[in-house]
Amino acid sequence: MHIKTLSLVLFLTQFSLILSTNVITPTQKGKNCATGTFLSQNNICTPCSTSCLSCIDTSTCLTCQPTFYLASTRCLSCPQNCKACSDSSTCNICQPGYLFSSTLTACIWFDCTSSYCLSCNSSKNYSVCGLCADGFMLVNNLCATCTWGCSKCTNNICQGCDLGNYLSGMSCLACIDKCDTCTDNSTCDTCSAGYSYSPESKSC
Repeated sequence: MHIKTLSLVLFLTQFSLILSTNVITPTQKGKNCATGTFLSQNNICTPCSTSCLSCIDTSTCLTCQPTFYLASTRCLSCPQNCKACSDSSTCNICQPGYLFSSTLTACIWFDCTSSYCLSCNSSKNYSVCGLCADGFMLVNNLCATCTWGCSKCTNNICQGCDLGNYLSGMSCLACIDKCDTCTDNSTCDTCSAGYSYSPESKSC
């Protein structure tokens, strides 16, 4: 009988410990709920909506998770590739590798160590590009594609052309068929691989 009584006491003690670690009492209200949860009416810590960092209930947010902004009592998504914003069209901090374009009201991909950028601008803490690769030009610290057939350009003015094209004014035009280099669209200077040059016709 003594053994049974002792076992019952041990069981009740263990059960009491389990309850004390899982049930929030009224005296704990507002103190023990983790970030991203709130204390419900039945004194249970309940998760906020996934976009809320802190909340009063499931429909009333106080602060938002990263990449969301507070609009009244709701957390709404920032623009694409935006890390922190104040509304749906204004990004305060873009995700790494992106720069904000006020014209497009969007974060545009940019990485000054990418294949498009040859070197970063030291006067701007190496955060933007200073020199673009062939086929690209520097526009507002970004590497933009040159016009069609252009291998080198500055301020949208072509200075050199890809193989199979020649420079005419500020644009690149196509050489005649099977020709790699030329000075106009009627004669060829160098033929493409696998073709021979005819001096008489100046063609391949």
